[in-house]
Amino acid sequence: MLGNVLKYLENIQSEIDQLSYTKYWSETTRFSLISYALYVRAKNHQNVATEALQLFTQTGFNKLSLEALGWLLIALSTDKNNHSTTPAIKTIYKHLQGKVNETSETANFITSYGDDGQSVMLHSDQRTDAILLEALLHIDLKSTLCTKLCKGLQAHKTKGAWKSTQENCFVLIALNKYFHIKEKDTPNFSANIWLDQDYCGQHKYKVEQQILIQLIFR
Repeated sequence: MLGNVLKYLENIQSEIDQLSYTKYWSETTRFSLISYALYVRAKNHQNVATEALQLFTQTGFNKLSLEALGWLLIALSTDKNNHSTTPAIKTIYKHLQGKVNETSETANFITSYGDDGQSVMLHSDQRTDAILLEALLHIDLKSTLCTKLCKGLQAHKTKGAWKSTQENCFVLIALNKYFHIKEKDTPNFSANIWLDQDYCGQHKYKVEQQILIQLIFR
């Protein structure tokens, strides 16, 4: 089944053209779906850097949503030896830095697909932040934006989750990558609690296999 899906995504443009209702879609939506297809293929270990570069060269920033740029950054990163993709990665990164709302603690991006936002793309601001967080973790691990985006996503969590399945999926993917990179040292220590001279107790902190879920949904 996965093989059939990947084959479908390899021909995503022709598949979109065969659908009668896609003529009503905006170009931003169309190119975002193509970018998403490249992202999914990249996540399945396909080298799609050249195709991503061709798409970016064809469209430019005016026809690409911020989500699409995030997906393209990950696709462009699939071939580390392809130096022709480096200028595009740097250009997209610089563009994104100019689109972020940043405070001392958090950061977020705001974008829209217009009328296609909810009906076609199931868009939300938190999903955009999650996609771009994952993208930045691919190209600039040391960026302070990564930590700020992570904090921003955590701040929008309500009762242990986000607003939709779309948000939950993309946020968990991004935070999983963040914690494996930024929080890779396994906590293993004991905290002793004292009140003046009285010993009150001890709690051991040791990460088990499911700790990521506990951290995200605590």
